[in-house]
Amino acid sequence: MLPQWRTQQVLHERPRELADAVVTFDAPHSQSAHARFLVEEKKAHHIAVIKGNQPLLHQYLKQLPWRDVPLLGKARATAHGRDEIRRIKTATVARGLAFPHSAQAVQIVHRVREHWGIEIKIHRVRDTTFAEDTSHVRTGTAPRAMATLRNPAIRALRLTGCDNIAAGPRKHGRDATRPLATLGTT
Repeated sequence: MLPQWRTQQVLHERPRELADAVVTFDAPHSQSAHARFLVEEKKAHHIAVIKGNQPLLHQYLKQLPWRDVPLLGKARATAHGRDEIRRIKTATVARGLAFPHSAQAVQIVHRVREHWGIEIKIHRVRDTTFAEDTSHVRTGTAPRAMATLRNPAIRALRLTGCDNIAAGPRKHGRDATRPLATLGTT
């Protein structure tokens, strides 16, 4: 990526090269003078990603009559315990849009279901509480054996009503009889 001063220098040196080019920029740059220069002065086509960090423009785009706009495409995939749905629609926008020379808006909706429950309940706990990603146990079947020991520990803590899995091992580590009591073997 070129430094800012070099980018501006290239843009001023090559005025015609951007006339039919498509430039993209994300939400923080959508209201910048640089983006406006590319679109207004250089006559470049543009794609701007607008999210919630541009509240006025985002609100305007949300208020477009998306329910009346026909669906252009829909994709659904199921993999790794999650269901992903993607939809796309396009709408012509009026001249009142807060970004000059914009003629269309594209709405992309991406939804994922049933993934984060698994991620938070098992994988995140193993990564953060038990520092599985930083473990030095990496050869042979040792990583799988350690995961096999961690999973029942997490499950036992959850069965006893422990909501904070990080606090569970600390509490049980202070008294040698607590783990056995938790498992019901005392």
